[in-house]
Amino acid sequence: MKIAKYIFLLLFLTGIAFTVFVATQDGNYSVKEDKIIDAPKIVVYNYVNDYSNWEDINILTDTSTVYTLTSAETSGKGTTASWKSNTAEGKLQTVATTQDNIKQYAYTENEKQEITWTFKDTLDKTKVSINIKGKLSFTEKAYAVLQGGIKNEISGELQNGLNGINHTITEQINHYTITVIGKTERAATNYIGKVMVGNVSTIPDTRNDIVTRLSDFIEDNNLTPNGKPFILYNRYKFDTDTISYTIAIPIIEDIINEEGSEFVSGTLVASSVLKTTLNGNHSQLEKAWRAAKKYTAEKELKIDRTRTYMEVYRRGKKKSRNPSSWITDIYFPIATQPDVIDKPKYVPPPPPDPIIEEVTPEMNTVEPVYEEVEEMLHIYEREAE
Repeated sequence: MKIAKYIFLLLFLTGIAFTVFVATQDGNYSVKEDKIIDAPKIVVYNYVNDYSNWEDINILTDTSTVYTLTSAETSGKGTTASWKSNTAEGKLQTVATTQDNIKQYAYTENEKQEITWTFKDTLDKTKVSINIKGKLSFTEKAYAVLQGGIKNEISGELQNGLNGINHTITEQINHYTITVIGKTERAATNYIGKVMVGNVSTIPDTRNDIVTRLSDFIEDNNLTPNGKPFILYNRYKFDTDTISYTIAIPIIEDIINEEGSEFVSGTLVASSVLKTTLNGNHSQLEKAWRAAKKYTAEKELKIDRTRTYMEVYRRGKKKSRNPSSWITDIYFPIATQPDVIDKPKYVPPPPPDPIIEEVTPEMNTVEPVYEEVEEMLHIYEREAE
């Protein structure tokens, strides 16, 4: 009986010692992991910045996790999402973004974590760093002590997430094809759109927002969509690196919007264009434009400077989460060659009418003339002797 009491006392004292030890442990933690991803920085940045991709990332979650987008936009400052797995649930919020960093908060029932992403160019590749800071509850600290430390657990989860990003980007985003279709005719199109001015890098986020608002406008005004969303590139200013462009949706109706309206209406006339198709992520659009430009030079096609370039988003994220299956058509405005008018061939004037003279007996005396010549020759011969 005494032995049992001693064992119980020993366990009790051990429990107290463990409790004191756990309580005195620093609950704050900061874990950082890095990975080199074989893709341009802008591609990796845009991918991580978009919550619609996070089911593939699975940072601090598992493959059973389902994400729900809870804000109008899916990327950029102010966007939010919630997630739920078999064992837990939580929320995400993007609180700040720059060209090189993204700062987010992750909330669970008992914890708030600060997530900071950093992106750096490294010879056409990208070094991605992710740093997570948080504070453990007593229970979490006890669990961490028993498991050998919270940092080891979080480090493994971060590496799994970075590996998921690398796999998705290199296998899907970098898989693309570019096809220059050639010169074709584009039909006349009515549209409703919004004119924007900004940096080229902001177009993807702006496009998604404007297309949603245009779709709502079309529905509210009983208009009929007549094709896929597109962008008209109006003017580019090299000195300020800004571009004027119109985000639009084609409609059947020919309407005139009221002055002062947020949106503009217009009609694209039927015209000749050079069509180029990109099958793949929008990050490859620059390469598609270069291919089209090279084709115009090789085929000596003249660009019509009175019209605009155009991108039509035939298939995108709403239809498929796999970027390699997205389809974008690019149209270069081609100047119509004037009809070749055959110049009249040179026809020499007709020869003048022959002069017909009346033949007289004197004009028909060939023999006497011949004899006169022979006589002259005899005279020259005698003088020579």
